[in-house]
Amino acid sequence: MPTCVTVAQQPSALRDDITSFDNSSSLIGTSGTATATVCADKNGRTVPVALPFCTLTLANQQVPYWTPAAFAPNVPLNQMTHLTWTSDGGGLNVTVPQAGGTCPGTASLTVSMSPDETVVSGTDLTLTITDGSGKRYRATMSSLNPNTVNRMTDQPGTTILDKIVLQQAHVPTSVLAAAGLNLDNIAAISFTPALASTEPAAVVCFCRTSDSTAWDWARPASKPARP
Repeated sequence: MPTCVTVAQQPSALRDDITSFDNSSSLIGTSGTATATVCADKNGRTVPVALPFCTLTLANQQVPYWTPAAFAPNVPLNQMTHLTWTSDGGGLNVTVPQAGGTCPGTASLTVSMSPDETVVSGTDLTLTITDGSGKRYRATMSSLNPNTVNRMTDQPGTTILDKIVLQQAHVPTSVLAAAGLNLDNIAAISFTPALASTEPAAVVCFCRTSDSTAWDWARPASKPARP
């Protein structure tokens, strides 16, 4: 039987959000050939929009975050950061504010992303987490969760599958501590292309403006006792 996995995000009361990727921020920067652009919606709007589209070629059923409403086709939908690169130099960098760099007592660091429509089958990024003394934890997104960087199943000749759906990756804070990082002083997070290639690639990162943010320390939640 196939394995079914449910992906959900902790409610805001159980998160310590570091920064949001639904708008530009002084905490977010790029280097090398990488660019990070806030996008929203899919193509086909009948009124001018302020942000570039997140998708240009896929059908409505393939982009659930940006499928227009039947009687409100021009309502703006789900701003995200669209990270693109043309070589393996550079990447996306997040400066962690001092107030957000403390994570003892939390369970994990989480992030959601998906390869965009230009990626045929898959790509990869290296996640680096650095503390104030320069100690680093590194892992590829494919090792944390291959679904964050690999396209979903395609069915040639149809537009039923091959969807853009954000997938979550988790880094337990116990793993960061074991790598020697000071959990009281997490200073920076970065994504860099993991595949040495000059082929361009891209991912869309993070989710809805109303209740989803980019990076969060997810606290463990205890289940209520049964009566």
